[in-house]
Amino acid sequence: MGSGPESPSTFCAHAQPAATITIVDGPARVAPGIAAISLDMLDQVDELGRRLADLILASEPAYRDDTLVTVEDLSRSCRGNLEFVFAHLAGRDEPGPEAAWRTGLRRAEQGMALPTVLRAYRIGGRFMWQTLREAWGTRPEGDGPLLDASAQIWTLIDVLSEGVADSFRETAAETARHDTQVRIALLDRVLSGTVVDGPVLWEIADQLRMPRQGRFVTVCAERPQPGEEALPRIEQTLRIRDVPSVWRLGGSYQVGIVALRARVTAAELALEIGRTAQARVGLSDEFSRLDEAPTALRQATVACAAGTASSSEIVPYDAGSVAVLLAADARAAGELAAAVLGPVLGQPSDDRAALLDTLRGWYAHGGSPSAVAAQLHIHRNTVRYRLRRIEELTGVGLADPVGAATVWVALDAIRVLGVDRVASS
Repeated sequence: MGSGPESPSTFCAHAQPAATITIVDGPARVAPGIAAISLDMLDQVDELGRRLADLILASEPAYRDDTLVTVEDLSRSCRGNLEFVFAHLAGRDEPGPEAAWRTGLRRAEQGMALPTVLRAYRIGGRFMWQTLREAWGTRPEGDGPLLDASAQIWTLIDVLSEGVADSFRETAAETARHDTQVRIALLDRVLSGTVVDGPVLWEIADQLRMPRQGRFVTVCAERPQPGEEALPRIEQTLRIRDVPSVWRLGGSYQVGIVALRARVTAAELALEIGRTAQARVGLSDEFSRLDEAPTALRQATVACAAGTASSSEIVPYDAGSVAVLLAADARAAGELAAAVLGPVLGQPSDDRAALLDTLRGWYAHGGSPSAVAAQLHIHRNTVRYRLRRIEELTGVGLADPVGAATVWVALDAIRVLGVDRVASS
């Protein structure tokens, strides 16, 4: 219900000051008999705190794990909340609800679930009401004052519950931010290859909640815009399929390591990623140990760069792919594309697009002008004209196998790098 002792610096860092909690009408307005009983309860608050703690322990299994909350911690915090309620029923305005703020902070840090903590507060409210009712007994005034006090008790319990929930959420959010920063730092150590010692690497794997060995794939996704994720909510999406992963955002890329389960193949991972991808994505070869992650990151980065520019294509790493070779040295690829197809790229945009579309179709259809014409909805003589125009501009004959191969590599470099990027160079 409440919390253990908290250092002033920690409390100030995580909890709002008690003055921000407003208690309706200040101290409770209750009948003199209720106020007198409440004063007696304050004298018994140590015993009442222990009894309430026992009741919570009997009702909520989570509190029985003394590695999270000790009995002394629980009893002390119960006392603080009892003092708050009975003091207000006695007509005092002290103490304030600081215990509830400390409770939220501590329980979040201890890993308790917020619904469990709030149920403990409801148990506390029923306990206070029952204790007050037993002490009231049968009096000439009847139960009217007792019912009024009941409303006051639940108003005060609501104040405490609101305080504990706000502090809990604030602390949980801060803890999550800290955990995320730690996970990113640990992931960077794995991907950079700075950790080579086996035991240290296993410890990092445990902290990342990843298996120590198994089937891993590194993923590199190009971010569409600064501040945007290329794969929104990918960690949660994979977790639903019981696939562990850990991710970080860099300047241009979102990078992650995925641990494939026995029933999940790399191809199925690619399909899952493809459902959320906002830009092109590269996948490394599978690897079995986390110390191989740096090599896998290089593969995934190159595979990502080998995808079509401005697309959401999913590209597995293939060392024998021309696109991978081009992506591995973007500068050389750009120089090749500009040297071979520069005159074509220098044409007005409409003419350039028509010539490049025709050239792509010619390669895709094995050099068949009729097939290209059907694809582009133009006459085949137009296709032949455009191909001759390309040969004139480049000085390369497409009938020559070497020339055709050179133009194809340059055309693929344009696909990888983007037309505008090559044209500007």
